[in-house]
Amino acid sequence: MRTEYEGHNADFSNAAHMAARRLIYPNVFGVDDDALQFEDTLLDGGTERERILDGEMGVDRIVRVSTDGLHAPIVYTVQERFRRPEYSGYGDMTITEWNGASNLPSELYKINAGLFVYGYFSEERATFIDWVCVDVVRLLLNITHGSINYTSRQNRKQQTFFCFPMAELRVRKCILAKKRHGVMGR
Repeated sequence: MRTEYEGHNADFSNAAHMAARRLIYPNVFGVDDDALQFEDTLLDGGTERERILDGEMGVDRIVRVSTDGLHAPIVYTVQERFRRPEYSGYGDMTITEWNGASNLPSELYKINAGLFVYGYFSEERATFIDWVCVDVVRLLLNITHGSINYTSRQNRKQQTFFCFPMAELRVRKCILAKKRHGVMGR
């Protein structure tokens, strides 16, 4: 049994991703948006490659970043999660852990993306309230070492998910770039 698909959430995520191309990614990579190329790897894309990248490896996007002096773009794999503004008050980043509906591992055990872009997107204003770009390897190492604090919860789709406080991500040096309360930085 698969996790329930919700079209309105997919539409929201797609709108947020399109805004992130202009508002987040140039800041993360320190380049103009014309230096970025995006490839979607979403599960519903239909190819076997997309099914493996998104469904089995936790990669939503491939971003190619052109840099002066290099012969080819640098390639980054990215997992994205965009949430509605009403959730910004929690001050955390969530990662699904287990799918109770299918009794299968979820995002935490699949993620092979190098970066996790996580933000609170206002559809009405077409902008992000806050966002962070997290170093996935550093986060996973902190989880493995037991050196990062988090809580566990369950959503209505029968998924358990871990909640990592932003302050904890900062202390553990997992945040590579951010916009918190209107201020961008690294």
